[in-house]
Amino acid sequence: MKVLLTGMTYSAWAFGAGTLLLWLAAPLLARVLSGTYATGLGLIPLLAAGYLALVLSRAPHNALFLQDRTKTIVVVDIVATASAVILDVGLIPNLGITGAALASAAGFALGATGKFATSGLWRGLGWRALIPTSEPPRADDDAV
Repeated sequence: MKVLLTGMTYSAWAFGAGTLLLWLAAPLLARVLSGTYATGLGLIPLLAAGYLALVLSRAPHNALFLQDRTKTIVVVDIVATASAVILDVGLIPNLGITGAALASAAGFALGATGKFATSGLWRGLGWRALIPTSEPPRADDDAV
């Protein structure tokens, strides 16, 4: 369990650092990219939030897999994907690219929430679990 949480923590921090660099580089990218692409740079924070949810969903996904609960994974993924598609249909006509970004972020967040809720990984999970430590996990902490 601790290995899954450690992996999730490092992935989230690495993703956050990469996203911050991309966001800081947005003015430079706006000069290099054509105007069509440059207008989408303002959506980086929204897209990053959605993909951060996807990154965070890997630990509960793996916990469910290790618990031999693949049907739960499939159900959560189908519900999240269907929700994103329904939101796409409703939001894109009025909001365009922003609607697509909102729908994707919501779908990823729903999937992550569903996997956390069903995996049991959230029990006893405090905010300190998101702070990496230099202490490697002990072998007996690896059990799921």
